[in-house]
Amino acid sequence: MLTAKTQKWLEENISAIRADPKNTYQKLLLALLDLPKRTRDDDRQISAIVRKMQADEAAKKAAERAKRTTARLSTKRRKERDHRMFDLAGLLVLTGFADGYTGMISDQTLVRFGDQAAPMLLGLLADLHDRVPSLSDDALQAALERGHAIMAEKKMKTGEQTAMNVPTKTAEAVSQEELRRIQKREAEAKELQALQDAANAVEEELKQML
Repeated sequence: MLTAKTQKWLEENISAIRADPKNTYQKLLLALLDLPKRTRDDDRQISAIVRKMQADEAAKKAAERAKRTTARLSTKRRKERDHRMFDLAGLLVLTGFADGYTGMISDQTLVRFGDQAAPMLLGLLADLHDRVPSLSDDALQAALERGHAIMAEKKMKTGEQTAMNVPTKTAEAVSQEELRRIQKREAEAKELQALQDAANAVEEELKQML
């Protein structure tokens, strides 16, 4: 005797299965349902096949959800990275090395260095990077104060040429976001594995019946 839940599932899905049976289990299901008189073992096999199909469908949906989540996270991560890169480029605008309107090396830099402006700018920045560890506390404090002053002077206003905002998100905040992303992916992976295990268990049950 089939349960009401199994009967309901069959009513909702049997037409599609009859129209296009996908695998051996679905063909067996149709053969069992079409028997003129079914035994208790026949109904047990029907119930097991239905459980397997339900488990397979649940696993498929979980896999699709996990795939969508991965795609959304990848897109979000790429957008966040792009935004941070734009913000960092804004620092070059604040220094006067880049033009905030065109996004190109500023005219004053080009006038002085010509077609060597890009490698010259790169060399200057690399040289600064290498010298930072040896700078005194007073020099670093002076640089910090000058940076604040420049940012205050060129604070972004509508219609006014300025640089982008400097990234303010802390490393801790970024790591917490990444942790939540990882936890979500792990939870979906565990759900998918559990559903796949359930489908495999029902399949083993069916093999023992046949």
